[in-house]
Order: sequence, then C-alpha cells, then structure tokens
Amino acid sequence: MPLVEFSWKGLSNALAESKTPQDHAFSMENCDVQAGILQLAKRYGNTWAPPSWSTGCIGLGFGYGRYTGNELQTLTATPVATGGTFTLTWTNPDGSTTQTPAIDWDTDAVSFQDALEQMTNIALGDVICGGGPFPTTPLTVEFSNNYSNLDVATLALSGNSLLGASPSIAIAETIKGGLQEEYLAAIQYPAEDVARLYSINTAGTFTLLASSLNASDWHFIQYKRKIYAANQYQEGIVFQPA
Repeated sequence: MPLVEFSWKGLSNALAESKTPQDHAFSMENCDVQAGILQLAKRYGNTWAPPSWSTGCIGLGFGYGRYTGNELQTLTATPVATGGTFTLTWTNPDGSTTQTPAIDWDTDAVSFQDALEQMTNIALGDVICGGGPFPTTPLTVEFSNNYSNLDVATLALSGNSLLGASPSIAIAETIKGGLQEEYLAAIQYPAEDVARLYSINTAGTFTLLASSLNASDWHFIQYKRKIYAANQYQEGIVFQPA
C-alpha cells in the first residue's frame, strides 16, 4: 500500500509518529473493517492532505479497494462519418508497433476484431470486441489472453480517410488494466456541518466525488471493481475506479 503509512498507537497526536511528513498528513478515525477493504478500526492513520485542509478537518471514514482486471478501450467517431476508412496502430508491451489494415467506416464488432487480429502482435483471443455498428454506436475492445490483467498502450489513430464533416476518432481508456488501488475518504471541514467524499489514487491526487453529505461515520466495502460507501442515514456512493 504505497499511499498510507499507519501509526497504530491510537493517539490523536499520532501524525508526528508517522513516516508521512506531518505537514502532508491527515488523521482519520471512526472507521470499521468490512470484507476486502483495509480500514482504520477506530484508530488513526495518515494519508496525504486533502485540498485546502487545516488542522480542524475531521476524518469521518477511510476506505481502500484494489482489483486486477483487463484493459477496456472505447472508440467514438465525432462527428459521425458518412464513408471512408481508417487505420489504427498499437504498441506492444515490448515496444514494438503494428498497424491494422484499412477498417471500413461502418464496421461492426466482428469485423473490427478481425482487423485487430491481423496486427502481428495480436493473436486470436487477445482482443474481445463489442459495440457497433460504427460510427453511430461506439466500439469497445477488451485486451485478454496474452494481455490479461495488464495496463496496455491505448490504440492510436494512424490513418484517417473518413468522409463527412471532418470526422475523427477518439480512443479512450475506459477501464485501466492491471492492478489498481484506490482510497476513499469522508472529510468534514471546519465551519461546515456536512461531509465531502473524496477518492484518492496512489499518486495522492484527491478527486471530489460528492459534497453536502451527512457528517456522520462513513463505512466502505468493495465488491468486484466497485467500492461502496454508506452511512447510517442511507446515503451512499458507488465508486468504480477508472
């Protein structure tokens, strides 16, 4: 767990006893333990400081989730093409690259998968395609088999002969492959009677998920790729790491 250094002495001044520098630390309490998630169980732990933090901030709950999964990427045409073809390139984990043959503007998932499998570093079963027909419905590609549970390179548009009002293709990493870890924290700021819920990645980046929540104990549990956060007022958030 690269993000958190814990101090298990259960002291309110435990910040100074953590390996995390005190001016970048934040104490959390009022947590419990649920299946599959590390939590602080009425003790204190430290994580990087949330935005605009002060010593008056109160941690109302701290959760942790991890999963290993396949990469999923999505292709979208904007604006919608009316004809023509396009080509894609992909970089193998060893650094080698290869290109698809020309792909028709209105390809379906079966034809799209066939085009990807014609690349020299993609074998049968390495990709599973869905969605389509293009371009009105996005196409998806899941990397499997030889590329299961890996964070692989994103496909790139290398040739654009699409017809229409200058259409292009956006390729997005819908689900990052490989081992992913995420933390959630419910925090009450000074002079506020509500709580904010943040996600925190292993680089220490805080992302606000929700505000104006009840300032009460928050509890977390993971099921598959989702982390569930809830309090006794039946408020809840379902978070799925990207």
